[in-house]
Amino acid sequence: EIQERLGIEMEATPQDLDSFFNKLLHMATKGSLHAARELTEKDLSKLLEGMNLWPMELAAVDRNEVLAALQAPSAGTTKQILRNERPIKNSLTAHTFRAAFEQVPYNLPEFPVPAHMIE
Repeated sequence: EIQERLGIEMEATPQDLDSFFNKLLHMATKGSLHAARELTEKDLSKLLEGMNLWPMELAAVDRNEVLAALQAPSAGTTKQILRNERPIKNSLTAHTFRAAFEQVPYNLPEFPVPAHMIE
């Protein structure tokens, strides 16, 4: 859905993801010159809803699961969080946003990668 909105026909490049994140950030901060470099999960959820990018069948709990998955884009990050070596933040930077989408399908909550693939 996001790719369709951006007019991306192939896999999104890191530059495409950065560009989309920056557009979201610009929308969230209303173009402020002193804009933050991070986007809160709450703001991201509202923006995606406003752009009709959340599938209708996703309940609020499912949306929260997706947003949490964006914070743990890899098995290594997940292990650090579980060992309390890395805190879970409630915001995304361009780097975490890009990393999450570069790791699909790992971070799809309903479609986990088999354990043997992440060891």
